[in-house]
Amino acid sequence: MRVRVEKAFEDTVLARVIREVEEAQQNRGAAQCLADKFAGCYTPFMIAVAILMTVLGPLTFGLTFAEAFYRVLVVLIVSCSCALVFVRPGERRVRGDPLRP
Repeated sequence: MRVRVEKAFEDTVLARVIREVEEAQQNRGAAQCLADKFAGCYTPFMIAVAILMTVLGPLTFGLTFAEAFYRVLVVLIVSCSCALVFVRPGERRVRGDPLRP
């Protein structure tokens, strides 16, 4: 088997992605720190809401456990999507980096 290498690894797109990820992990901006603080409060709150909904749904609203559990999953999925909105949506576009959406 023969393998032909046309360019060094440092010049590939994968190497560029790795460099970008390492740089982003080292250079945490103010927005990332704020997002981390927010997640520290938001995540436990949403888990507490989910537990309360699972317990109180059948007791208070006469739902079956399956119905309450389904609604809890919907709340958790929606809350995860909402949390992603708070993570620097405009900062990536300002840099004009084609690797980031």
